[in-house]
Amino acid sequence: MTDRLRIKRKVLVVIDGTPISDKAAKEAVDLAWGSDPSKPGELVSLFITQPLSNEKPFYLEIPKKSEKEKWEKFLDDIFFVVEKEAKAENLHVTRVIEDGNPVEAILKVANEEMVDVIVMGSSERSLMRRALIGNPAHKVLNHAKCSVYIVKG
Repeated sequence: MTDRLRIKRKVLVVIDGTPISDKAAKEAVDLAWGSDPSKPGELVSLFITQPLSNEKPFYLEIPKKSEKEKWEKFLDDIFFVVEKEAKAENLHVTRVIEDGNPVEAILKVANEEMVDVIVMGSSERSLMRRALIGNPAHKVLNHAKCSVYIVKG
């Protein structure tokens, strides 16, 4: 941990099992840590069943929720990095799972949870691709009511 001034924050981190998502999780833990160890910040970890980017996540397909054992194992794998990092800093993580449009899901959860900052990864894409379909991080940045911290991949 760094010696910089730390303030209590409620942080939403968007994860999807990609390396950039793991990097965002580590940044989110750092941001969530409070200046008073007895009152650390809060961390909300969001997994959206529709991938945020075209970067291939570690999973090939999401198990059906009806396959309870496989679903639980899958979620444990998805949340592993953020929960490991948070545990090392004695931070509590709230798991949130959403279906649907990633940008809408991020904005919905950020508003419902009243977070101070959204942390998400953004992978490099070609200029043409961004012009045609847009960049989810850019859309969140433009529509969020709170600060957005973008981790570049």
